[in-house]
Order: sequence, then structure tokens, then C-alpha cells
Amino acid sequence: MNLKGYFFMAQEAARVMIAKRSGKIINVASMGGLSPRPCRGSTAITKAGMISLTKTLAVELGQYDIG
Repeated sequence: MNLKGYFFMAQEAARVMIAKRSGKIINVASMGGLSPRPCRGSTAITKAGMISLTKTLAVELGQYDIG
């Protein structure tokens, strides 16, 4: 749910924002996505995925003036 929830929410928000040709999607992750710690592997993996998801959304939705 850590990653899928963000993906599905961004997908729905993007539909509205594309129609308006405007908007911002802001996701909040932890430093664990950049610097994993021992015994927190599953959290680090999902946070790194969220960071990548956010960067990918910026690239794909930028043409619609969505940041």
C-alpha cells in the first residue's frame, strides 16, 4: 500500500489535472528512500519507488503543465 496508494491517487488526480492543463502532484517520502537503514528494507524499497514515481510523473505530465 505504501507505493500503490500513491500511484492510484496520482492517476486519478492526473486525469482531472490533464483536463484543466494545470496542477501539482506532491508526494512526501522519507530519507529511507535515499539512504536505507538496517532492518527497514521494505520501507526503503517503497520510499525509493515513491521517489522514482514522483520523478516519472513530472516527466510524463510536464507536457500538460502539471508539476
